[in-house]
Amino acid sequence: MLAGGAAAGWTVTRPPHHDYGTIPATRAVAAHPASSVATARRPAASGPAVVTTAVPDRVTIPALGVDAPVVPVGVAADGALGIPTRPSVVGWWAGGSSPGRSGGATVLVGHVDSAATGPGALFRLEAIRPGAVVTVAAAGRTWRYVVQAVRAYPKATLPAASVFGQEVAPRLVIVTCGGPFDAATGHYLDNIVVWAVPAR
Repeated sequence: MLAGGAAAGWTVTRPPHHDYGTIPATRAVAAHPASSVATARRPAASGPAVVTTAVPDRVTIPALGVDAPVVPVGVAADGALGIPTRPSVVGWWAGGSSPGRSGGATVLVGHVDSAATGPGALFRLEAIRPGAVVTVAAAGRTWRYVVQAVRAYPKATLPAASVFGQEVAPRLVIVTCGGPFDAATGHYLDNIVVWAVPAR
């Protein structure tokens, strides 16, 4: 369940096959440090306040066999982004956009797995490829997205502005952990980030 491999040299020797597709264009927004999904912080300046029209409650990714409930998550006082405790549940960042909006990023986050319960809903996210379809259910409706890109980033260099920025055309961003597992810290070294755009 837990990927092996030493941390030393991983950033330098990162296999190129982790990156697929082209990330949708993003207008410049303020960036900030972020060390992991669990400690990712909302960009200090991500544009005007987002008005939610539909709260996501389920996500399906047929190519990966994913069909998981979604619950809203917020940001703690220290700026850490909340993630559902149960790996089988995916979190929707309530500070971002939602399906059906004319702009902004709808951000979904989740644990990749758990030592206690095994693989999580996003366990195979790293295997997704451009062209795969992701469906998000909200308010009795469904919205379809098509994957454009998948990237693996060392947690210290997660591009927070691209992930959380709201001054963008409508998009879906899905984030989990991945890459080598560091047994000394009990954490994966990378974040896996998937970008998708509304299906035409």
